Amino acid sequence: MWHLLIRINRFFGRQKPWVIFLIGFVGMAIVGFVDFQTNTHLTWLVFYIVPISFLGWYTGRKPATAMAIFGGLVWYTDKIFHPSNAAVTGWVLFWNFSMRLCTFVVCGLLSAEVAARRRFEERLRQTNEALRQQTEILQSILNSMGDGVIVADSDGKILLFNPEAERLVHKGLGEISLEDWLQRQQTYIPDVLAAHPMTEHPLLQTIHGKEIDGAEMLLGGDATHAAVWLACTGRPLIGRDGKIRGGVLVMRDVTSGKTMEKQIAEISDREQSRIGQDLHDTLCQQLVSVAYATEILRLALDQHNSPESAKVETIAEMVNQSITQARQFARGLYPVRLEADGLTSALEELATTVQSRSKIRCRFAIDDPVFINDEVAAINLYRIAQEAVNNAVKHSRARNISIGLGAVEDEVTLTVNDDGIGFPDHLDRPQGMGLHIMKYRARMIGASLDIRRGARGGTIVICSFRNQNQLDNSHVQSPKV
Repeated sequence: MWHLLIRINRFFGRQKPWVIFLIGFVGMAIVGFVDFQTNTHLTWLVFYIVPISFLGWYTGRKPATAMAIFGGLVWYTDKIFHPSNAAVTGWVLFWNFSMRLCTFVVCGLLSAEVAARRRFEERLRQTNEALRQQTEILQSILNSMGDGVIVADSDGKILLFNPEAERLVHKGLGEISLEDWLQRQQTYIPDVLAAHPMTEHPLLQTIHGKEIDGAEMLLGGDATHAAVWLACTGRPLIGRDGKIRGGVLVMRDVTSGKTMEKQIAEISDREQSRIGQDLHDTLCQQLVSVAYATEILRLALDQHNSPESAKVETIAEMVNQSITQARQFARGLYPVRLEADGLTSALEELATTVQSRSKIRCRFAIDDPVFINDEVAAINLYRIAQEAVNNAVKHSRARNISIGLGAVEDEVTLTVNDDGIGFPDHLDRPQGMGLHIMKYRARMIGASLDIRRGARGGTIVICSFRNQNQLDNSHVQSPKV
């Protein structure tokens, strides 16, 4: 029986409004005719309501109201012309007509309202079901992705994430806000000069409307988890009205790639160190022997007053210059010793060498001892300083260059400042190889690199990184940055 009613309801629901109205009109005419033909003492009120409610259910308020008025007029006409109803006239008949008309209108409106609510609830149910299915499909897709995905709304509430994202960040993302997560998460962004750059987090930037491509983050490790390098891509979520509704961040684990880069850098630095040591232990020693033999030869020629003595002296001077250059090359190839203060010593020697070779005043300043926990990080910091100083000597026309090394808590900062012509705000050509190498070395050790004009001219190179990152990774097979 219930299935039959559902089929009848669907049948009428597929009909056009004028067909429904015609059916209701015919039904009302039949009820009026039957009411006129039967005994006037029998009430047909319910039967008048049926076609009115029928129209209200399938066509809405206006057709139902029109049918209610038509039904009232049919009843009124029936009572006026029925022979047995001659005694009921005047205000009594009008009162009864008014009451029935109000009843008909109310029933029609109620029927239309109930039908409208029912249709709304059905559409809402279908929408929710479709949304649930789409959400399940989306969640299934996210769960099968190898990249971590986090979706947050404009208020910072995390709406959606996949298991890979939860694995990468080492935190539960189910019931916490984005701000709470960022406060709990030790995040380091290489391109941001800040100890705790939470406000520059890529996901927050997407919520603020910025598109992120190729950003890198280092999520600090703990006693149970190793630090993780992430390459991030983010986009703001924009609604149909053009307003930002949130942001989505896609994260990929690139720790293995960073580890490989570090291993390659270690191999390269080790090979440079070997060449530097060989250069110092073999070539320099041989040149010293040649210089010693040349000096003996010069002395012997002087004893015999030979005119060739001056030529031999010139040769000895050239050999001594070669020895000095070879030693400088050796020190450049192997600048940082394994001692804790090796970087400080190397930077002091760099300043001294630059000043002696270029006639530019170069000084190194340090307030308190700075200890670098990773030899590779120390070597790369030295290479960055070396490249910055060389650029200043070659291109800045500087008279003074200063190298600074300092630390605030676990953040180490290297600065190279000159008083030259300054770094251009906009480069007319692609950046040189030196700048690319400096940025690459900074990223490899998880450091931020900023090159800017000085407030009083010249160029400032600032390289900053968290020394604590080395401590966090000293026990795991991941980048010691």
